[in-house]
Amino acid sequence: MSVTCKSFSLLLAVASLASCTEMPHVFQPEPPVQSFHSNVSGTQIRRVAVLPIAYATAEEASLAELDTVLIQELGKTTMFELVPVSRDALDTLFGQREFSSVEVLPGELLKKLRTDYGVDGVLFTELTHYRPYQPISIGVRSKLVDASTGHVRWAFDHVFDAGNFATARAAEEYYLATTTPPPIVEHPATGTAVLQSPSRFTKYVAWEAFRSLINQPVYAN
Repeated sequence: MSVTCKSFSLLLAVASLASCTEMPHVFQPEPPVQSFHSNVSGTQIRRVAVLPIAYATAEEASLAELDTVLIQELGKTTMFELVPVSRDALDTLFGQREFSSVEVLPGELLKKLRTDYGVDGVLFTELTHYRPYQPISIGVRSKLVDASTGHVRWAFDHVFDAGNFATARAAEEYYLATTTPPPIVEHPATGTAVLQSPSRFTKYVAWEAFRSLINQPVYAN
């Protein structure tokens, strides 16, 4: 075999090897969605009661799945010790299975949660909009309240619409970077699993919401 043929064969082998090697996905998220941070001084919040998601028109079974996603993503921030409060527990204590941060709350709610669960803060979360079919759209409002003073220490309110190109692209980038093993996607941001599954899209939404809590534009392992 001539030198030229040998060189050509070597190039083919290298090209074949390169095509089989998966390049690592570099995740460079945009800055966090804008949120409210209180300048009011108060007790340092270390332990948080996480209330179940409130949404009047959804079945509890669906909301319970979203509750799990919410707690998992908040836990990844490693900011607080989380104390999930179930709907049954709320029903026993207050005769109500969920609470919205914008409704009139029982006067003893914060005090009772602080006493019974030993928490410094209470996290309220509700869906302001929920469209589980494509293009998926989820609106989330969340508030972290000081259990001693009732002051809102952090608040977030945003609608994530997968029909928006920038939102869809951001969701895809998050999905590609955090899924193990990495999914094989020929054309990112064109309708892969995260844009077809409400639970996967909700995971992205929760991550976006809670990274605004810590104002860090990188994924927290």
